[in-house]
Amino acid sequence: MRTVKGLVLRLWFPKINFQKRRFASSLLYPGAFFQLPITQLLLLLLLVLPIFVNGQESINEFEVLANEYLNQGKYKQAAESFNKSGYDYRNRGNKRKAADVFEKAYKLFDKEGNDNVSIEISNNLGIVYLDENKYANAYTAFSNTLKHARRVKDTTEIFNSLINVGSLAIELSLYSNAIDKVNEALGIAKERNNNKYLKECYSLLARSYERIGNTSSANEFYKLYSIIDQQINNIEPEEISSASNNKFSILKKERQIAEIRPKFKNGELRLTPDSMARISQLLQQMLTQIGLRNSQLRQKEIQLQYEKHIRRTLIIGIIVVLIFLVILGFLLRQKQLYNKILKQQKEEITQQRNKLDVQNKKITDSIYFGLRIQQAILPRMKELNKVFETLLIYKAKDIVSGDFYWYHESIIDEVTYHFIAVVDCTGHGVPGAFMSIIGNRILNEIIIERRIFNPSEILIEVNKLLRRDLEQDNNKTISGMDIALCRISFNNGYNELAFSGAKREIIIYKANTGTQEIIHGDKLSIGCLTSGKTNIFNETKRDIDAGDIIFMFTDGIIDQPNIERKRFGTERFMNFIAENIDSSMDNIESSLESLIDNYKESEEQRDDITVLGIKLK
Repeated sequence: MRTVKGLVLRLWFPKINFQKRRFASSLLYPGAFFQLPITQLLLLLLLVLPIFVNGQESINEFEVLANEYLNQGKYKQAAESFNKSGYDYRNRGNKRKAADVFEKAYKLFDKEGNDNVSIEISNNLGIVYLDENKYANAYTAFSNTLKHARRVKDTTEIFNSLINVGSLAIELSLYSNAIDKVNEALGIAKERNNNKYLKECYSLLARSYERIGNTSSANEFYKLYSIIDQQINNIEPEEISSASNNKFSILKKERQIAEIRPKFKNGELRLTPDSMARISQLLQQMLTQIGLRNSQLRQKEIQLQYEKHIRRTLIIGIIVVLIFLVILGFLLRQKQLYNKILKQQKEEITQQRNKLDVQNKKITDSIYFGLRIQQAILPRMKELNKVFETLLIYKAKDIVSGDFYWYHESIIDEVTYHFIAVVDCTGHGVPGAFMSIIGNRILNEIIIERRIFNPSEILIEVNKLLRRDLEQDNNKTISGMDIALCRISFNNGYNELAFSGAKREIIIYKANTGTQEIIHGDKLSIGCLTSGKTNIFNETKRDIDAGDIIFMFTDGIIDQPNIERKRFGTERFMNFIAENIDSSMDNIESSLESLIDNYKESEEQRDDITVLGIKLK
């Protein structure tokens, strides 16, 4: 890449060598100092000294000034100051900083649309990137130069930019791009008939084709390169002679200036070889001291900048820590207050929960005590089992039930009557349990005390007494009962069933025929009838024989849903009876209970369930 660097710098260095203060670098070039006339040497020394002494401060001034312009919105002045700062940084060897400020200057001038200045800055930026061996960045910078050169139609800059971009494209292995750019440059060289331009183009084309393996094209361009190189070498003696004549002319003018220079003291100032050597030695010492001072100033500035950065970092860090501590303290305080509130709320909740637990236990204990009372008023199944074979499923939705069953036996004129009722009171749980106690007492009063034996009359009286007790003539609250009431009479081998129902039905299985019959009650509920009406409940009678089974049940089993929200239904119940009728009453009871549990699965029990089966012996 040394060839690319040399080529690019050679194409552009004449421009940057004559920028502001740039001539100072000429004095530091080895041997340049003693090739100048004494008068120019002294003059240049006087001009250079302030630059070396104040160079450090100038760099700071350029950057500060550029940032001030930038903050004021003066983009053109800011770009010029950034450009000057870039030159100074590059002269000091700070390539990274130079690249940064050249980038800023280029963006500002490109934004302003100043193509001529953008050409200069993008070239400077490309050279800095070349010094840092950042070829891709240099390629982008010189491509920008080419863009601006095309806009202003500067043929020389277009040629130089094409050569620079083509050279970097070769190093970046962009051979097709390199060949395109160099061919375009070759066209400009041919138009101008410039052998140096042609020589550079032929050299780059030969290298490009050699890299991609096109040997024939590479050899062809190497031959053209050799021909042009030989032509240039034949012209060089004339150029050397011309250069010598120019140098002689310059020396002659210097002598003329020295002759008219003011004389000091008594005559013309004469400089002997010894004095010239002494002056040269003195100047060399001065330059050495200046260099040391500049180095010390740079080190001091670096140290000051470092200390300033450390102080700024410490201050920012302390502020951040303080802010963090304040926020942390605030959050901790808030958390403490929040925890305190939570603790208080938790204690209150715990106290309330304990109170609720105590109250719930009292209520639960009371309900269980009510359950014992309810169970006490229910008939003993052993009394029924003396006369019938029975099955009973009695499942409360809650602890106590709104369903109840009732039984009483009476003998009149050698006829034995067995009264059996299954009752579904309004509601379930505690309200239903209270209603069941009322219903049980009313049945006792009507059948046992007042000895009314016709089922239809019994239901009429139950309706009257319930409305009386609940005062439902004056109270719009509707509380009632659904009753299935059977009277089974045994009279010298003749058995008869008399049934009346309030919104309840029964199923009779006839053993001799193997058939089932469902007998519906009236569609009126106890407690909902208008006071004073009579003979509104029908009574149905059937002959029954040994082996016949009567199923009495509340609507809890019929309306029980499963997880798909489908009712158990009367049809399913009757199918179960038909499938299990040959089993014993105990087996039918356990099978039906299992069927109900399996049917509802995880679904909640909807209502109290009561099923009473009576089989004649």
